[in-house]
Amino acid sequence: MSKMFYYLFRGNRAKMGKTPIHPKASKVQVTSEALKGLNLPPGVTVEAYDYDGTLKELESWYKDQMPKYGWENRESGSKEEFWASLWKKDEGDGLLLMSGKDSLKGIDTSRKPLLIMKGNWRALHDIVFSPN
Repeated sequence: MSKMFYYLFRGNRAKMGKTPIHPKASKVQVTSEALKGLNLPPGVTVEAYDYDGTLKELESWYKDQMPKYGWENRESGSKEEFWASLWKKDEGDGLLLMSGKDSLKGIDTSRKPLLIMKGNWRALHDIVFSPN
């Protein structure tokens, strides 16, 4: 089975509500090497989790859970072993879910990395929404 990476991007505002974390996810460390490789916009921070499950399970779980936390799906797409889903809240908070077959340098996971990146909606919306 090929390795997949999974990103969860969310807005970083004081009024922002909780974002669900999949029950099969365990927190792991993100190194500065990983942050450099992600080429994030200024002001975006990252938390990482190790996810144990299939990509389809993860996608289905978040599509079910996100609306319960006040998120509105704005755009989704997939190509081969890559999937992305962009979410927004009324306050201007943004969240981008991404997954794919590649692992990331600087994130120590034995399964699939799950990243939570915090920033504002405009910064998250401008992140490239397709695989290289």
